[in-house]
Amino acid sequence: MPDLTPADVSELKSFLLETGQEIRRWLPAPQWDPVWDSEAARECANTEQGAAGLWGDDPLRTVYACGAVYIDTILRCLCALGDALSPETTPYVLEAVARAGMEAGAVLWWLLEPNIGARRRVIRFWLIQASGARHLDSAVKRVDPKAPPGNYGRTPAAVRDEMAKLKLNLVEKETRRKDKSTGKQWSTWSWSCETDKFPSYTARAQDFEAAVQMSAAYAIYSAAAHAEWHAVIAGWRDEPLPGGGRILVSRPDLVAAGGAVLASAGFAIVPATRALKLLGRTARMVEVGYHARRADDMIHRLGLPEEWTHWRR
Repeated sequence: MPDLTPADVSELKSFLLETGQEIRRWLPAPQWDPVWDSEAARECANTEQGAAGLWGDDPLRTVYACGAVYIDTILRCLCALGDALSPETTPYVLEAVARAGMEAGAVLWWLLEPNIGARRRVIRFWLIQASGARHLDSAVKRVDPKAPPGNYGRTPAAVRDEMAKLKLNLVEKETRRKDKSTGKQWSTWSWSCETDKFPSYTARAQDFEAAVQMSAAYAIYSAAAHAEWHAVIAGWRDEPLPGGGRILVSRPDLVAAGGAVLASAGFAIVPATRALKLLGRTARMVEVGYHARRADDMIHRLGLPEEWTHWRR
């Protein structure tokens, strides 16, 4: 496949910038305001009971504010991807940044599943918090074991207490594992509440890749962590030196770079679309369609695989 040229870089960067600008216009930060009688508005008017009485709308407002943070995270990945693009970029960087955007998008996609109701929406938010608190706690114990509880952020106990105020019972399970060859031990955790369980990395990503219509996306972006994949996509070539001799040089492949860009845009657009529907901002869906057509046009202009398109099939 052809190398990434300066003209390709310019077009791909413009596409990323435009994607970020449009999503920020559709879903302005810092808080998403639901339209009257939308699914999100009905959830905010819930009649759920906590330890101190009615929940009110704060728990749901917090969920949707969390959604805005996740979208912002994905859009920051788009900015980082644009900054990293150049004719000399190693594709490894592009793949790693794309993977980061995919992780945030997969969590948001699960959080914003439609028709689950106010209670399950809040439960899912707190399961995300429980997972984050446990991983933070594990990291703190390794790097600063003498730190007071909560010194770096919310603790697992704090999450459990906050859920109890809403009359939600967190079930956190630790499974101890051991490598038979090395004897090394480690723990894996799971979190659940009522009918919801926080899905694994793989389960979240595979569900999300189906929504983005990118088969094998998780396998590809998981492989970004491995040097073997870097060797495959790096585009190494043996080139002659002016004074004699030869040297191995690496140039980013257009398809590898274009794939990372288009995938990352999808990791932002797809959960943003789910958010627009929940908030009742369905008029924006027309603009989502326009964005998809522009993506297809760019695929055609750059000579990227036509099977990546939707409108031209």
